[in-house]
Amino acid sequence: MSPIFSDVLPTHWAVKYIQTAWENYIIQGYDDNTFRPENSITYNELQKIIVSALGYTQYAEMQGGYPDGYLTYSEKYNIMNNIDTSDSNAYVTRKDAMQMIYNSLDAPLLVICKQIISKTAQ
Repeated sequence: MSPIFSDVLPTHWAVKYIQTAWENYIIQGYDDNTFRPENSITYNELQKIIVSALGYTQYAEMQGGYPDGYLTYSEKYNIMNNIDTSDSNAYVTRKDAMQMIYNSLDAPLLVICKQIISKTAQ
């Protein structure tokens, strides 16, 4: 398995999880081709991850991308309910992360099916 991000070695304990999230468009890392797996994440970043996991990446991108488009969908689906923070660039606490994930359970899941066409079937 070749590394997707320059700072995630094939021996990293979370490499399979990171790769799966990347393959499913839930995460994309930073512009410098890093993932920064040992860093804390911000409220904005977690909202992006949750909105992407729910399947709304394409729509959030059409609403302005990161962070505004993702915050629009986070607000629409009440991801930040019962979260008291005025700084969405602050690092998210474990308590708030769990509350945000819990809140997302009530959001509708958007499923986009990929059509696979076999070259031999043509």
